[in-house]
This record gives sequence, C-alpha cells and structure tokens, in this order.
Amino acid sequence: MVDTGPLIALDGSGYRDVVRYMRGLVREGALLITSSGVLAQAYRSSKQVRLHQAIKLLEHIHPISDWRSIGLILADSGTSDVVDAHVAALALHYNAVIWTSDPDDMVKLGVANVVRQ
Repeated sequence: MVDTGPLIALDGSGYRDVVRYMRGLVREGALLITSSGVLAQAYRSSKQVRLHQAIKLLEHIHPISDWRSIGLILADSGTSDVVDAHVAALALHYNAVIWTSDPDDMVKLGVANVVRQ
C-alpha cells in the first residue's frame, strides 16, 4: 500500500531510491496499490514524469467510495485526514503493509504494519 509521502518524494533528490524500491517490490511479487486520494495529494502537473512512471507500477488505484468505514476510522482515531483513513481502511482490508512517510499517523488510525519511506 503506497501512501502519499513516497510519491511526493519523486519530485525530490531521492527519487532514484523511491523508484528503485518500488521496482524491487514489484520484482518480488508485491502488488502495489493506493488510494485515488493519494494520487490527488501528489499530483500537481502533467509534467511530473516521475510520478506518471511510478503510477504505471501500481497494480490498482482504489477510488474513495467506502465512506462509512473511512468515517468510522476517523471517529475511532480522533483524526480528520480522509486520505490517510482511506489508506488505512485499504491496508486493513488487504492486510497490507503501508509504505509511508508518516507511520505515526497510520498507527493512530489502527494500522501497525508500516514501512517508513
């Protein structure tokens, strides 16, 4: 499960590490999935070539449609970030590890399986 932080990092100097990590995960058979909200947070321009290349490595992009479970996660955690809650809901549904730059936020949302970007 890919959160926003790693995708935003594609615009920085560490982009090679991000791409290498994503490709390594795919080679190992991992299915990279994310939320459409994550892509909305990372997307700023059609000129983001690295982001577009990374999107091609994603197996599935889930639309934000499960508003009930997202709302319940937000209520239980006392937080308000809808995209983080959607990522958490997807990770819980798929029993997936989240690759994120803010693991503490995901732990607050009830997800313990996180990898720091």
